[in-house]
Amino acid sequence: MTWSLEIAELQIDVAVADGVLWMQSLYVDEFLATGVVPGVVHNVLTGRYACYGVYACGDGGFLAVGAIEPTFFTNLCRALGLEQWAAKQYDDSVQDELRAHMRASFATRSRDAWVADLASADCCVAPVLTIEEVVRDEQFAARGTFVKASHAGRADFMQVGPVLAGAPSLRSPATQAAADRDPAADNGAGASSLASAEGSQ
Repeated sequence: MTWSLEIAELQIDVAVADGVLWMQSLYVDEFLATGVVPGVVHNVLTGRYACYGVYACGDGGFLAVGAIEPTFFTNLCRALGLEQWAAKQYDDSVQDELRAHMRASFATRSRDAWVADLASADCCVAPVLTIEEVVRDEQFAARGTFVKASHAGRADFMQVGPVLAGAPSLRSPATQAAADRDPAADNGAGASSLASAEGSQ
């Protein structure tokens, strides 16, 4: 109840649109500063260079490559047997050829085989997971990301739970145990933190 009373005294302005805009801020800022409208293959994050993209593997799976920094790209080229291309990372004149070589290399093995081999290569490559794989992911399971839901017309089933920082499902065991022992104290601490934040504005 303390938590509810304290929350009622605050006005919190939260907009999903603001978060989306922030995620695009790199290119929005570029447009505002230069007048250049970014598009496909405009820059590093939009497909201009082979070091940042998605590649198909031999088993139909995919890998996400984000080797933007030269060190990571050099490591990736070494792992793929393409060392001769390491110095050409941002050479616009050879990107189609470089991308073709990378595609050919990734196509020789399965996604999981590449993940295993590149795990220690320090080259910023990760598997593109299916939804089925995401819901079985060990990290999400450990963080309690998926919770049991109940419906009168069917058996219990799993759903995505609260995934915001500080949500009960993402607390450490020690923090959650303390809250379970004294929920009122937990709410009061949260309210106090909010009150302190308000007072500092």
